[in-house]
Amino acid sequence: MKQQIFRLLHLFAAFSLSHSESVLFENGTIISFNETSGSVEILRDHSLLVVNDTISAIFPTNSTSSIPAETTRISVEGDILSPGHVDTHRHVWQTAHRSIGGTELVGLCEAVDAGVTTIVDHASGSFTSDIVDAYIQATKDSGIRSIFAYNLGGYDTVSFDEQVEHFKTLMTDGTLTGSTVSLGISYERWTFGIESEIQAISALMSEFDIAVLETHAVGGVYATENNPSILSQIQLANGTHLLNTTVPVVFVHGTSLTATDLTLLRTYNHYMAYAPEFEMSHSREVGQQHLAMDQASLSVGTHYTNSGDLITQARIWLQNVRERLMTHLTTEERIVVNRNPMSTNQGFLLATRSGAQAIRRDDLGVLRVGAKADIVVYDGKAPGMLGWSDPVTAVLLHSHVGHVKHVLVNGKIWKRDGRIVHQGCLSTNTSNIEEGFLKAAKTVQQFWNENPVSLEGAFLTGYSYGGRDDMDVVRGPATGY
Repeated sequence: MKQQIFRLLHLFAAFSLSHSESVLFENGTIISFNETSGSVEILRDHSLLVVNDTISAIFPTNSTSSIPAETTRISVEGDILSPGHVDTHRHVWQTAHRSIGGTELVGLCEAVDAGVTTIVDHASGSFTSDIVDAYIQATKDSGIRSIFAYNLGGYDTVSFDEQVEHFKTLMTDGTLTGSTVSLGISYERWTFGIESEIQAISALMSEFDIAVLETHAVGGVYATENNPSILSQIQLANGTHLLNTTVPVVFVHGTSLTATDLTLLRTYNHYMAYAPEFEMSHSREVGQQHLAMDQASLSVGTHYTNSGDLITQARIWLQNVRERLMTHLTTEERIVVNRNPMSTNQGFLLATRSGAQAIRRDDLGVLRVGAKADIVVYDGKAPGMLGWSDPVTAVLLHSHVGHVKHVLVNGKIWKRDGRIVHQGCLSTNTSNIEEGFLKAAKTVQQFWNENPVSLEGAFLTGYSYGGRDDMDVVRGPATGY
């Protein structure tokens, strides 16, 4: 009897090892990356095979290649295969603030629906341990690849020490085992030099495998100058400083970075996370950011105030840089005859590979053999896309969320033929989830409508508010704002 049981177990183990889930995208145009030349590489009339969570093969469609039995075959003829987009900074909990500025699950599903497969969730809504637990469960349910950057410190609802203990529990109790969610840390008070908090975070970085450390680096009137030069002065117990560790550090916005800060980014290989739409609409100075794009990535940031897809951010950033670098030509009465100073290829890489580099994941943000199977397929035959010749330009300048046809996250089909098929996000269509989100959003909106923030006097940092003349597209003195 024992021998029979052992034989059955052996057969079951052999079946488990040999059985795999595979998906074949057939006869499409693939936006790959050539590591040798450091540039985008276009593979036309190619097929891409996914086995489990990894890209197993990329080959010309007319070639002979071994395909596993029971592979799901998806024709992508005329379509464009892109790496999943990598968003290095988003406050997902703010979804419920939309239209005045829910649930986290709704915001995360919105992100993947638009082709964002990896996100650094700057979890500034870490108000209590229970909220964080629910937040993480929603993240797991969404199926997205997420770094949950637990925001430590600065709350009246929970103490810093309680947060640290909860963080340790999450790292050790198996909550994240088998999921696509990992833990990072966000912290905003480096400038204030709170020694006990800084040492506690340093200890967490030494004890655990922290996926990312993220902080807002804005400065000026906003007084959050958490810049590389400040973090490089923080000494750790092992005698080194905070930037000289294996933990990637992402500096959000980076609008106040100096030449010294940029040198530190390059020396220790840390990145900035630009949020172009937010920065431009909130008067954050972006005049020098383009000088350090080799250490930059893109993000949506506060998506309750703007679009939630990363391609829009790449498009806005691309045209902003072009305008900034070419305006002087027209003022000098010259016409641009050379190519644009920033290509669509560069904008595309910011939305994909650069984000992966920011979190030090060479297996994300690219379509190549051995990379994780985070894949977005654009409908190349849709109105607005039909007739494209350059796939990168088609995606970056002409696509919108409605053109996202298929999405894979970690090898799992999340969206197919324009429809969500992932069970975790299908639940957002049930009445309970939908009603719960709408109720939460209405409550938040009502609170802020009844408690408007005063824009008179002084801001928290002591600087005075200021304004400019309003714009009006309707003639006459009696028109409104």
